Amino acid sequence: MANLEAFAQRVLKIEGVEQFIFIRNDGHILIHNMENPQSLSALTAFTGLSGDALRTVIGTTYFKHLSFSRGGKENFLIFPLDNYFLGILQHAEAYTPDVVQRVNRLIQAITRSRTASG
Repeated sequence: MANLEAFAQRVLKIEGVEQFIFIRNDGHILIHNMENPQSLSALTAFTGLSGDALRTVIGTTYFKHLSFSRGGKENFLIFPLDNYFLGILQHAEAYTPDVVQRVNRLIQAITRSRTASG
């Protein structure tokens, strides 16, 4: 659980992140800071799995993220991370490409760290 807490703290330090949810690809919530995470866990899992399926159908090598625009200029971003998905609700005033870049850096750092530790 300590690793999840550390991960959550790293996500929340990313400029532009308002809320987040981290789930397994079956929709099981691992950690979040949302008031009603159940409403987004199924959406995050379904959309993340669909993004991976679409990647295969259209012949791309990978999918890095999906973005949904919400009212009030908030975006909901979904990032794959192995058998997990990270959903980010960004601040309305945040610039989406910057948030995406920062989250991708975190994901790359985690992936490299795991690869290096074997």
